[in-house]
Amino acid sequence: MSIIANLISSFGAGSYGITGAAGSGKTTLTRQPSKELGGVCYSADYRFFGDSQARAMLMQEKLERSFDAYRDSVNQFNWWDWSTIMRDLDALSRGNSITI
Repeated sequence: MSIIANLISSFGAGSYGITGAAGSGKTTLTRQPSKELGGVCYSADYRFFGDSQARAMLMQEKLERSFDAYRDSVNQFNWWDWSTIMRDLDALSRGNSITI
C-alpha cells in the first residue's frame, strides 16, 4: 500500500485535501490511494474559472494595470469557483453523484 494510503487508513474515513500549484501533481498523487482504498479522487481543477488561455489573458491585463493587480491574479486560490467546489464536496459526502 502507498504511503498516502497508509496515512489515510491510519486516520480513518473522511475527506482529505491536497493543495499545491497548478500542474504540481495533486491529482496524480491521489489516484493510487483512491484506487487502493476504494475512495473518490475529486480534482477541483475542473472548477477553475475560465480556461488556461482566459487566465493567461487576465494575468496579462492585470500586469498592464499594476503589479498589485497582477499579484492578485496569479494567486491560484482566486481561480477556483469555491461555491461550486463546496456544493460538489457536500454532494459527494452524502453519497450523491456530481456532474462536471
